[in-house]
Amino acid sequence: MLPTIFVTAGKAIMWNVIVVVAGFAILLLSEMPPNQKLGLVCALGIITSLISVFLMLPILLKMEKFK
Repeated sequence: MLPTIFVTAGKAIMWNVIVVVAGFAILLLSEMPPNQKLGLVCALGIITSLISVFLMLPILLKMEKFK
């Protein structure tokens, strides 16, 4: 069973990441290599952030000092 975070806020977080990554992924179509690298680095950074949010947020919410 999934924690509540994945059902409620997780959907909004996921859609936000999809839209922002798609926006930066457009830079991969650029003819200028610096723009391509920027798009790749930003997209990968945002995906890494998504993974860390989904791993850390449930843990932080279960800790007593955050209640």
